[in-house]
Amino acid sequence: DAHIELFPLIKALREKKNIVVIAGAGISAPPPSMSLRLLNGLVPTFETMSKKHSGLFRMSTYNTPAGTALLNEVLCDMYHRIEGASPTQFHLVIAALAKEARLLRLYTQNIDGIDTQLPLMNTLIPLPLKGPWPKTVQLHGNLRTIRCLKDPTHLAPFDPALFGPGSLPGCTECEKDERENEAKNEDKRRARLIPVVRPRICLYKDNYYADAVAISEVQAADCKKKIGAVIVVGTALKVPGAKRFAKEICRRARECGGFTAWINLNTPPRDLDCLDLIIKGDCETVAWHVSSWWLKECPNVLSDTQIQELQK
Repeated sequence: DAHIELFPLIKALREKKNIVVIAGAGISAPPPSMSLRLLNGLVPTFETMSKKHSGLFRMSTYNTPAGTALLNEVLCDMYHRIEGASPTQFHLVIAALAKEARLLRLYTQNIDGIDTQLPLMNTLIPLPLKGPWPKTVQLHGNLRTIRCLKDPTHLAPFDPALFGPGSLPGCTECEKDERENEAKNEDKRRARLIPVVRPRICLYKDNYYADAVAISEVQAADCKKKIGAVIVVGTALKVPGAKRFAKEICRRARECGGFTAWINLNTPPRDLDCLDLIIKGDCETVAWHVSSWWLKECPNVLSDTQIQELQK
């Protein structure tokens, strides 16, 4: 019986406070039972796109016009798809925790920004170095925002029209500053090159990701709190930093008498040995089960008949 097997998770999500969720591509993906017609219209995640375009999501891709053109094309395609995407049931479960003031933090590895579109799931860009921190911490950035490579405070919404073949657009803020300086100095100095902008996401081998220090600060602060539960969901934890933090926050939960769970199609890494419950399955099906037994504020996309089928 699925309800009996998932009861520890359902109980934790309904009762625990200071819950930490570490999420990956799985919470933006559909369950295997969905039709191919529906699958074709869903958001391609960073993980799936990385597999399709092996080696593309690296900083070195910007070193050649051909690489830049291909990356621009792929990121624009991703952007068009996330613009029309809706939250999954697991997104709604996390949002319900936030509404009940029991979510301490969502650490998301996704760059689609779907979670931050939900009420109470906001983030801050850039992430502040000191608290109070937002509910959502984007470990790999957000495709919906672009940043200047010279001045990280120069931000703007992503506009696919700007990212043509083989080039990156110039920073409009820097261009405005340069025009003002030229007017003041009356051409007494040479005009400087305008810095370019790119999506504010963390690519592989990106050693200067703008939020890296702030992320370390909020993680360190959270590891000192009394953690009620940690849910690692939809991620294989292949990124070393995410895996290291998952181990630290799970151990902290254990010290506090909290609950820890893993939800993914694959089993957890062997050295992640502080889990109370391991669920090998797709995130959406688990979210549907959890939501069908939720007693408070969790919305549900299922009909009454579907809920009854789940609860048999």
